[in-house]
Amino acid sequence: AWALVIGAVVGNALTAVGLFLMRRHPVRPLFQRDAKVLHFTKHILLQNLANWFLINADRMILGRYVDTTALGIYDRGKWLLDQPMTYLVPPIQQVVLVKTSRAQSDPEGIRRIVRKALLLGAAIGVAVLIGSFLLPRLAVGVLLGHGFAPSSLLIPILGIQRASWCVHA
Repeated sequence: AWALVIGAVVGNALTAVGLFLMRRHPVRPLFQRDAKVLHFTKHILLQNLANWFLINADRMILGRYVDTTALGIYDRGKWLLDQPMTYLVPPIQQVVLVKTSRAQSDPEGIRRIVRKALLLGAAIGVAVLIGSFLLPRLAVGVLLGHGFAPSSLLIPILGIQRASWCVHA
């Protein structure tokens, strides 16, 4: 398990060094000049850290109590249910951003856009929920392989959580 951690750290470090060598620049932050930006971005950073913790807390807790095989099976089941969020929600968010930008002086127009986006998110969530209860073995077999068949037992439970996330996003 530590090989994966070390590999990720070394890979990211090599990427950072490579990017720096391609485009050299001073590596010191200019806190005086960028104080307003830093003040604004600290809230975004805190929100992103909180979101990361919420997304990964279950694996951190499970990692303390189960072996790597069980954690891997849980992780693959969770990954499978994350796919609708990964591929469907970002394009929806981009469209909503453009539409709300165009309608910024029309509060009723913004309400309609947000309502439609929430309905679409709810529809995706319902589809995830129904699919997680009706087709867990098929989905695991086709997308992950039959070696991960035990994760199909977790799919309905995780589907309830993921369905709510589709609306949240």
